[in-house]
Amino acid sequence: KTPARPLAVRARARRNRLPAMTESVLKPHIRTLTPYVPPLEGRDPSKYILLDFNERTVPVPSHVTDALKTYIDGAGLQRYPNYGDMQEQIAKYAGVRTEECMFTNGSDQGIDLVVRCCCEKGTEAIIPTPTFAMYDQAADSEALVIKRPAYDRVKG
Repeated sequence: KTPARPLAVRARARRNRLPAMTESVLKPHIRTLTPYVPPLEGRDPSKYILLDFNERTVPVPSHVTDALKTYIDGAGLQRYPNYGDMQEQIAKYAGVRTEECMFTNGSDQGIDLVVRCCCEKGTEAIIPTPTFAMYDQAADSEALVIKRPAYDRVKG
């Protein structure tokens, strides 16, 4: 027979145990979210520009692709980016204070950060349709109340 463990050891083991599979550390409204599935059915990206996916309507300029190739070839993907004074330059260009500029890994992250940092559960969000899907996803992840005015080609 194994000797009984001291009470402090048993309490620590209970605190450090992983949740059972039936338990979840996720908020209830997060557990009900479904994954975003882009509406690709009937769409051929080789024939159409998918504007609702934020695709470019014109080719990327060669000086941009050349700069990206140089950065990648120089092991740039293995390091944290050094933005230098880019934030100050963008702030000046936009006519805002430097602390009002934020770099993100694309528009998805920017939308997500604004919603998570500025909206509390139950806050009303007006998201016109049709629109970029990330607005709904971010609003749903924070349990916002979404109001959806619909616009069409005839009535605007």
